[in-house]
Amino acid sequence: MKSWKTYLEEKLSVEKQEEKSGIDIDHDNEKGESKEHKRKFEEAKKGMLEFFKKRKEGAADIARKAKAKGGPSILTYWHFVAKSQPYSEVLRAIREDRNESFYTSKCKSILSQLNQKTNQQKFQRLMGQLEVYGEARAELFG
Repeated sequence: MKSWKTYLEEKLSVEKQEEKSGIDIDHDNEKGESKEHKRKFEEAKKGMLEFFKKRKEGAADIARKAKAKGGPSILTYWHFVAKSQPYSEVLRAIREDRNESFYTSKCKSILSQLNQKTNQQKFQRLMGQLEVYGEARAELFG
């Protein structure tokens, strides 16, 4: 049985993580939380969504420019165009308050694919995807 002090420390720790990430870690829909916590939580969620929307737009811009250059820049194109779907998934995961294990699982899945024989295009795409999920995990939970 937890002591009251331990319970409060854990609750404060979760609240601080929620206020940093905008992820409802304890899945309580912020019911019964202070107005200040709710405000910080909502600001963090809005900030994270905006951050990852901009990252997605930036990756699309880089991909577009690399494709136009052609030649060796096609590797850059493959790398950055592959980020679109993962960024969309990250944005959805933030809205759905997915926990850290979601991002870890995505990273592990991609890493397992890297252990297989691959060509340059597949390698660039996998690395682009891995970067997105790893970046999200670090930004949200690091």
